[in-house]
Amino acid sequence: MVGAIVYPGFKTTEVELNDGGVWVVSKSKNAVGRLNYPSRVLDGAVTPASTTFDILQDAGEVFVDDESGSTLNQVSPANMRLGGDKQLPGAADVSFGSEVISVTDAASGKVWAVSPSTVNGFDEEA
Repeated sequence: MVGAIVYPGFKTTEVELNDGGVWVVSKSKNAVGRLNYPSRVLDGAVTPASTTFDILQDAGEVFVDDESGSTLNQVSPANMRLGGDKQLPGAADVSFGSEVISVTDAASGKVWAVSPSTVNGFDEEA
């Protein structure tokens, strides 16, 4: 005699986690901070090396674009620290979206596309 039981298991819900954090810039305080929007609290900040910077964010990936030093610096949201500076071409424009960082050097007419995980390996000669 053979028997079988079919049990459908438990229903689960797939959730996409988002901490609701938004990165903001204060030029007067020379700081980049994470605003926890749901609780309306600034829960951390980092200080860029210069006063001519902007923040680039796509989901959990955050970078500080230092225009005067021509560097791109990844921010670690977990421990509120800046990573190492990545040197860019002198007058490069940087944009970030859909998991792609684009670096444009109008002087040379070159454009590069790199992922956040490979930006530290960026080489303008490649």
